[in-house]
Amino acid sequence: MILASLKFLYKKKMYLKHIVPFKYIYFTGIVRDELGRKLSKSLGNSPKIIDFLRNHNLDCIRYSIVSNSNISKDFILKNNISESGINFSNKLFHVLKYCILVNLNTNKLLLKS
Repeated sequence: MILASLKFLYKKKMYLKHIVPFKYIYFTGIVRDELGRKLSKSLGNSPKIIDFLRNHNLDCIRYSIVSNSNISKDFILKNNISESGINFSNKLFHVLKYCILVNLNTNKLLLKS
């Protein structure tokens, strides 16, 4: 992508204006299995998506991947990947439930007086 954009800038002679095609470049890691091998269909170590989603909640998987992955480091896909996401969503649910209950109780007290 970087080389293609530089070639485009060179063709348009925009390199004379010192235009930078990208301000930031992020390097991402590779998703690996528990044995450290790269996930691929040819190796047969990638999970079946439908079965994986039946066992795990998609939002919990997303949260777990975002919170556990680092920039430029490989991500190891485990069977219990959604555990931290489930714990976080459970805590969030209880906090919101508490806030709603407190809000309802204070409104009832304000309405009585």
